[in-house]
Amino acid sequence: MNRFQSINVVSRLADSVTSGMAAIFLHRLCLGAWSDHGERTGGFYDCNRYEAAKQEGVYDETERRREMAKNSLERYTHYYERWASSQSSRQKALADLHQMQTVHIEKLSDTQCQPESQLKFITEAWLQIVECGRVLKWTYAYGYYLPEHEHAKKQFFEYLQGEAESGLERLHQCAEKELQ
Repeated sequence: MNRFQSINVVSRLADSVTSGMAAIFLHRLCLGAWSDHGERTGGFYDCNRYEAAKQEGVYDETERRREMAKNSLERYTHYYERWASSQSSRQKALADLHQMQTVHIEKLSDTQCQPESQLKFITEAWLQIVECGRVLKWTYAYGYYLPEHEHAKKQFFEYLQGEAESGLERLHQCAEKELQ
């Protein structure tokens, strides 16, 4: 097979794959089959079918519902990612607590010439960090279910949540730094 024959085979293969895939994909504007689009419909990226149907009001409700679904998904993703991030921070704090109890407290007791019972406040601080992480994690679930129309309540809640996040972060950093 020479170079031109192999190019022809690749071209035919690409055409068959593309035509098969085109039947599967929907046009992004009118949601019609991608294969039904081309120059006669205004092009692939500028669909006159969509524009005509939009003028008649066909896509207003569909478009509104699509936009609502998109916004709902983005909102859920925002809160879920925050919840998951808070969960992973809490898991790290739990691991740090365990390491402090098993390794660092004994070393600290030796270097400070204090009995371990006198250093109990460090363990309590780590337990507080873990508990605050648990509470903060669930504030994202609460925030998700706050009614959208209560703007003042939502703003105040987000302010308090931000203060809690920054306070917990400072406390966690202090506890980590002091052990090192």
